[in-house]
Amino acid sequence: MKKRVTITLDENLFGGLNGIIDGVKVRNLSQAIEFLIRKSMSENRCAVILAGGPEEKLKVGDMFSPLFAVGNKTVIERMVASLKSSKFTEIYVVGRKAVLSDIFKKMGDGSSFGVTLNYVEETARAEAGTAGTLRLLKGRLSAPFICLYCDIVFDYDLENIWNFHIRNSENTTLLLKTSKTPVKHGVVGLEGNKVVSFVQKPKTASSYIVYGGIFVADQKIFDVPGSSLEHDVFPQLAKERLLSGYVGSGTSRHVHGPR
Repeated sequence: MKKRVTITLDENLFGGLNGIIDGVKVRNLSQAIEFLIRKSMSENRCAVILAGGPEEKLKVGDMFSPLFAVGNKTVIERMVASLKSSKFTEIYVVGRKAVLSDIFKKMGDGSSFGVTLNYVEETARAEAGTAGTLRLLKGRLSAPFICLYCDIVFDYDLENIWNFHIRNSENTTLLLKTSKTPVKHGVVGLEGNKVVSFVQKPKTASSYIVYGGIFVADQKIFDVPGSSLEHDVFPQLAKERLLSGYVGSGTSRHVHGPR
């Protein structure tokens, strides 16, 4: 959906905009302005790691899943390294006090990893569900952001889904993958790049395309009602055709216990 606005520009800037118009990718002044805005958004990258909900749900043995070692690195170290390699250097971690405390002991403020880690505590009285956890960041983020679940191990190039979202999406873009057991995931109906349906862990599935646990969103996602991203927000966005899908080349899995 497009909105008409009136703006006033410095004459020199106006002349510079004309220089961006190439008649192919950028055909007019409106597209030139939109191109520059999207380019600016692409260069100012922010990430969110969701670690909310009751602490016991994140336990893997005697530790929390972000601190579980996969090879020679913990889940959180792998995640931060992947974000850093794709230029996401401002990272918010949202979760309960005990989880944040253990992550901080391992990661500190992120400076030794080349990023800035911001910790946002979720209290036991906070709105339940993944959407409630994410909504704690409303007002803190002023541009599109990438969001990951704290227990995800993946090998996707995050640059690809980010660039796809900046070019194509009006609200939220889900990273999608195929699965032989779709009923264990969020199952999507896809028409082109549009997700037209989203059902979390259905009893039966007519599609093998599922949600991969990573998404990119604009601030508009904060205003979609519901406590759960998977049960409320994503299905509503799909119904309104505001949910895009990017089929990634790679793998992802949740860490739920020793492997």
